[in-house]
Amino acid sequence: MKIMIAIKKLMKRFKIPNVSGSAIITALVTMTFLVLIGLSVATLSMGTLVSNSADAATNDSYYAAEASINSAIEQLKYEASKYYGDMMDAETMAIYNTLYNNFFTGINTNAALHFIEPSITGVTTVTAFSIGEYDTAQDIAEFIVSCTATTADGTSYAVNGTLSIKRIDVSHSQYIWITDDTAIKAGNTLDLESKNSVAVSGGDVLVANLLYVSKDGSLPYSITGGELIIDPTIGDNIVDFLVYPSYTDPVIAVPDYYITESSYTINWDLPSPTTLATADGTELHFTSCTIPEGIIYGRGDIHISNSVVNGDIYCDGDMFINNYASINGNIYCRGNVYITNVEIGGNIYCDGFVDFNNGNLASSIYAAGGITILDGTTSGNLFTPGEISIENATVTDGIIYASTKLTIGAGEMTAVLFSGGDIEFTADVSVAGTVIAKNDIYFKVDANKDLYVNYYYSETTVDSIVNDPDNSFFFSKPEEPRLDENVFFGQTVTAAGRIN
Repeated sequence: MKIMIAIKKLMKRFKIPNVSGSAIITALVTMTFLVLIGLSVATLSMGTLVSNSADAATNDSYYAAEASINSAIEQLKYEASKYYGDMMDAETMAIYNTLYNNFFTGINTNAALHFIEPSITGVTTVTAFSIGEYDTAQDIAEFIVSCTATTADGTSYAVNGTLSIKRIDVSHSQYIWITDDTAIKAGNTLDLESKNSVAVSGGDVLVANLLYVSKDGSLPYSITGGELIIDPTIGDNIVDFLVYPSYTDPVIAVPDYYITESSYTINWDLPSPTTLATADGTELHFTSCTIPEGIIYGRGDIHISNSVVNGDIYCDGDMFINNYASINGNIYCRGNVYITNVEIGGNIYCDGFVDFNNGNLASSIYAAGGITILDGTTSGNLFTPGEISIENATVTDGIIYASTKLTIGAGEMTAVLFSGGDIEFTADVSVAGTVIAKNDIYFKVDANKDLYVNYYYSETTVDSIVNDPDNSFFFSKPEEPRLDENVFFGQTVTAAGRIN
């Protein structure tokens, strides 16, 4: 109808005269052509409108799916962060181990459970979580998220995403290795054999297993003020996480003294302060002198006899300190340290082992290769990833921490004793504090007589040791994982395409 009206208007506009038939035909053909062009334009316009509408639906579904993928990746990051928090807050190693073993599946399950689809008008999204490839060497798993978004007219678009997450063992970040009210704690066996006995006062005996042979029907142990607790899983809660701290060599641009001789002896008092350095391999001897505040850096062996040292000494070789020397500065040694009849007031950091005989230690020894104390007294701390052996020594208010083994001979100790392996007693000992072993606590089998050990647990004594700022190294937590590029890797978002 509209077309006819348009034709009539067109005819009136052109005012076709009374002409011959051929002219009329020509005019009609022209008008028909114009009408067809109009219809084509109208059809093309309608097609463009339909195409634009389809493109808009495709765009809506794509952007909705992309938004959902980005949100899902953030959900995975949140769940990983929360999971790490749960691991570091685990109260026991059993709980921690369960979380650690289920790390990847736990994060994926929690992400799928807690994820909320984005609310987008006219579009519905469906997002799925799964675990892809796993790198055993790096302990990294790939998480895959996929989303299909559908508009009201049925247009669907799919987008995929990935995020790789690294699993880190953070067990050392949370566990304090001292247990309240425990005089003896053995992750494996307290073995009294047939000729040894212990008396415990003021605390519990907490062990995975207890072995003994009764004597004349009587028990070879007594516990006053506490109880015997046998827990086969106790070893899981004893965590040895400390590492030897080592040190960095000093940088002395222009030393006050620079020694190049192969061997050099200083037997006079140096001015204060002093910096002294040597060439590689130079052997230094300090005899009957005073070393003031400053830095001594010897690149060979160092011998100190009957001298007072107030500065810090760095040694690339071995150190030999004897004959009533007094060390007030810190000692840093790449080799071994041998000490006899010496007063030690500064800390010792030794990449080798420390042999301490008949001296007095008022600070701490940190040795990578082990520590031996014989006929000495110490009010400081001992730490090594290796073994510690103490014989005929008096220990007061210190921490004795050996990651491999701790051997205790005769002496009196007010201390916290810890071993990441075994603790062996070779003579009668009195201990006021707490004794903790990751594995066994036992007595020397071939001892010449029955061994008797007294354990006195004192909460006040233990608390004073734990809270002493000088002992902070033993209770410091290694750096917790930063939940950034160190944990999250390879984030991707990829358009899979329109589905229909």
